Amino acid sequence: MSGLSTATITKLTKGEHVDLKLSTLEKIAKFFGCSVLDILEEVED
Repeated sequence: MSGLSTATITKLTKGEHVDLKLSTLEKIAKFFGCSVLDILEEVED
């Protein structure tokens, strides 16, 4: 399916902190049929 572990998916859906690799972001984008830039949001400190 998405190529992500169930632990990663669980953390993401619960809004928990997840250290993501670019390859993980690419898998998420591919799953949703969008680009990595479509799923990123810049948040200022």
